[in-house]
Parts: sequence; C-alpha cells; structure tokens
Amino acid sequence: MKNVKKIINAQNVYLNGISGEKIRIAILDTGSSSHEDIRNQIVCFKDYVNYKEFMYDDNGHGTHICGIIAGKNGIAPNAEIISIKVLDEKGNGTANEMIYGLRWLKNNYERWKIRIIQFGGKF
Repeated sequence: MKNVKKIINAQNVYLNGISGEKIRIAILDTGSSSHEDIRNQIVCFKDYVNYKEFMYDDNGHGTHICGIIAGKNGIAPNAEIISIKVLDEKGNGTANEMIYGLRWLKNNYERWKIRIIQFGGKF
C-alpha cells in the first residue's frame, strides 16, 4: 500500500485533511470479516447470498477490498464501510443477488449517507 499511496500522491491529499472521514462507501462483494484492520470501519453488513445476520466473508476478496479502501493502512483510513454480500465463496454472483443488494442500496443510501459504491467479482 505504501507504493500505491506514493504513486497516487495520497500524502498530498492527507496533508489537506482528507482521509475519508464522514465518507461512507458501500462495497458489494464477498462480504467482510471482522479483521482487526477494518473491524471499526464496518458500520453495516447485509447478506444476499446466505442471508446470515452476522458479518463474514467465505472467500476473502471482500475483506481484502475493504482493507485497501478503509483499512488502517488503506487509501481512506477514516472512511466507513457498508458491506453487502452479493458474491458466494467462489466469488460468483447471480443477477438476483446483485438486484437485491442494489435494491437495498436504493432504499437505504440516504439513511446510511452512502457516497460511493464499489462492485467486485463476477456476475
């Protein structure tokens, strides 16, 4: 991440006080685990694959993306994550799972003050 931050000139952004604070990002992917680098950044979790009530990631990709975006050493370390599981343990998803996730976003983006949406995986 240090090399990436250098390439994209992130330090100049941070010096201007921009670090993702008050920014909420919805990530539609394989879910997210309670990894220590992102545990406090995830403010909401929805599962449209297995409909579990607890946060999990049976693939790892979604957790990895959450870390790149809002982890302690991520690009926007003070951003908050809304994790929406629409991809299975193989990283695949169906149109229905994506539609359910997008419908939830449409109905909740104002409530959760979501400003950015990130998609991952194969549909």
